[in-house]
Amino acid sequence: MMQKSVESVLFIGQELETLAGSASGSFDVQVLEKHVQVFDFFRADQKKLQTFVVFFHFKTMKSLARFVQKAEKELPLLFMFTPLVACFTGKVPDELDPSIRKFDFVMFRLPGRESIGNIIKFAIIRKYGIRKNYNRSLMDREINISLMEKIRKKINKDKKTEYDFLDLYYGVDENGIFNTVGDEVLRVLGFSREEIIGHHFSEIIAAEELEGVKKAFTEKRTGERALKESVVKFRTKNKGSEEFVIDAHGVHIPSIRDNPDKDPDRVYIGTLGEARLKGSFEEPVNVFENSLEPMIIYSLSDGGIITNKGFELFTGYSNEDLYDKKPDYFERPDKSYFFEYLDRIRTEKHCTYNTVIVTKSGDECFSEASLDFAEIGEKSYVIAIYRDISDIIRMIEEVETLIKMSWDIGNTARTEDLIENAAEKMKSILKVQFLAVALLKNSKKTVYRYFIKGDKKGEWFDPADLQFHTKIKDVLHEAVKEKKTVYREVGKIFGSEGVEFIGDLYKDGVVVISPLIINARVFGCIIVIHKNESMFTLQGIRLLELSSNIIAAGIRKLRLERELRKNLEELEVRVKERTKELEDFVHTVSHDLKSPLHAAHCFADMIKEQFEKYIKSDEDEYMIRRISENISQSLSMIDDLLKLSRIGTQELMREEVDISEIVKDYAVQFNTLKDGDIKLDIDISEEFPHLFVDGGRIIQLFTNIFNNSIKYRKTKNVKIVISNDIVDGKIRISIKDNGKGIKEEDLPKVFNIFYRGIPSGKTPDEEGSGVGLTIVKKIAEQHGGSIDIKSGPGIGTEVIIELPHYRG
Repeated sequence: MMQKSVESVLFIGQELETLAGSASGSFDVQVLEKHVQVFDFFRADQKKLQTFVVFFHFKTMKSLARFVQKAEKELPLLFMFTPLVACFTGKVPDELDPSIRKFDFVMFRLPGRESIGNIIKFAIIRKYGIRKNYNRSLMDREINISLMEKIRKKINKDKKTEYDFLDLYYGVDENGIFNTVGDEVLRVLGFSREEIIGHHFSEIIAAEELEGVKKAFTEKRTGERALKESVVKFRTKNKGSEEFVIDAHGVHIPSIRDNPDKDPDRVYIGTLGEARLKGSFEEPVNVFENSLEPMIIYSLSDGGIITNKGFELFTGYSNEDLYDKKPDYFERPDKSYFFEYLDRIRTEKHCTYNTVIVTKSGDECFSEASLDFAEIGEKSYVIAIYRDISDIIRMIEEVETLIKMSWDIGNTARTEDLIENAAEKMKSILKVQFLAVALLKNSKKTVYRYFIKGDKKGEWFDPADLQFHTKIKDVLHEAVKEKKTVYREVGKIFGSEGVEFIGDLYKDGVVVISPLIINARVFGCIIVIHKNESMFTLQGIRLLELSSNIIAAGIRKLRLERELRKNLEELEVRVKERTKELEDFVHTVSHDLKSPLHAAHCFADMIKEQFEKYIKSDEDEYMIRRISENISQSLSMIDDLLKLSRIGTQELMREEVDISEIVKDYAVQFNTLKDGDIKLDIDISEEFPHLFVDGGRIIQLFTNIFNNSIKYRKTKNVKIVISNDIVDGKIRISIKDNGKGIKEEDLPKVFNIFYRGIPSGKTPDEEGSGVGLTIVKKIAEQHGGSIDIKSGPGIGTEVIIELPHYRG
């Protein structure tokens, strides 16, 4: 149940700012940029600590730990009263920092907008549970302190103050809800503990007394100013009443007894009342011996143990069994810490630890031991009170199983495997003998398969083959239609006739059906049968619903993945078809373009040969030569476009390639076949690693870059220097020449297709297709790399290529 006092949500961190709108409908939303701002925010009004849910964003585990350390010093009440959510987006370390446990909910990603509401509810519920347990422990501490004082008075008693402390006390939280109550109160009134704990004090006060005695349950003051000797009439279970004399005082955090009125940061959390039956001094009852709370008194002086009635009921051990034993006798050896805390308790006076009590019959019980130190005269004692926490441990184990189930579901590839694994875990969590999962068709609200797990191994069934389905289908339809958990007695569904799986074992049982729902869509139902109605608890319902949500999310995930794979396969087929059509089109167009150009080139050569004697002027010679050159340039451009079209449509054929050999081959070929007196000198570093790349594409990449260096040379001596370095797992290749360079305003455009940023004073051989660097960029990106160019007029050009350093 969510506390009504929570009214606002605070998002801390710019990354969470976009999520603020998701909570604005139900809560007042505020946003802070930095973690440290939270301290001033709450210091200004500490009442806000109980009215806000706070979302934090952390990029590193160190930043999270630093914040927790600072908050524990400057604002410790933040962790006590405020539901906290941590959204962690950094790299998750192998070992999580313990500080992360300070948060009520932790996500290792940013939450989705649709999940904000559920996260807020979960954080509030969890914080409320922790707060309730903490309040109870503070009440217990108050009771223990009072008990020690009364025992001390009992041992040092004189004739004027001789009476025993009655086990009559109660503790209520700040809302007046009972957190704890003494056994004698229950005995006198006739109520069970379950009928009192969790109820408002007004339910056991005589109606005519309610307004007059409210102070006994809402007292905030402590010390001499607290409530004294107030007469309160309690209602008994048999509709009678009993009068009590009440002393009550407030309980505060962090101070309880040490000057709470002077502590500016104290927060009132409840009221503790000590009582006695009116006129009961003459009828003493020993609180220690008769209390049902398991307690022992251990003498540090002579090592003896005294047990009470509650401890004997809890463990089976009597005083006679333990008079010559020590407390580690009944603690399981690997969980025995009593003597480890003796040194600490002398200085700290109070401490707690968890242990496992081994009862006289050999059963094991997880327990919390609360130790208090007392000095009476010259002797020292430890008073130990044990509290059964088996239910808490069981709950933790159930949560761990749910987490593991969620993890397994997230890594399951088949729906059948998901259902089978989850059913096994759910059966053990819920402690049921029968569990079934009904799966619905996507388009219709009808069951198409059952997985049923009874006493034997689970099996899959067709509904048409099961009488079980015929009997239960109407109730299934109700759960699906209403989208809520429904309950029925076994007999009302299956009658007295025998059906598969349902025998006499379940005749007094109850059927629970929980729908599998995600985003208002029902995927199926989980069906469990308890042997009898008394086994069906609220905790069991919640576990069933949580398990249903996890399974539903897993089924939806698998169905979405299946649809995604299908769509990707269809898309891949369509892309291949379109790619094939495009390649065919490009080849056809290139053939149709190149054929007339080749013919035109031949005609230009024929004109030059046959009419050479008629060419008299330089202008005529230039025109004939330009015709031939323009045709050659057009053919080159078509070839470059064909190469460009193949990049990205053809898979890479990776192999181990020696870049040094590619560079040397180019230099030798150029210097051997060069036309004119251009001299090429390429200097490459000796330790150049081999690359696992497409050899043909990489040759084309270097060839285009070298061609540009030669084409845009500054002098006839072309110098190219090639170096490499490994940076963050990538190889960085630098190719630097001594050419004319490129103007700064042209640099962003050099990779654009058909763009030629040529310096002024260009010569004819500087003309190109404008596709070369576009091809270079495509090749680099196809290999998972990148390219950059640095240049300036007159200082040459440096091409920087980064490629993943794959190894074959």
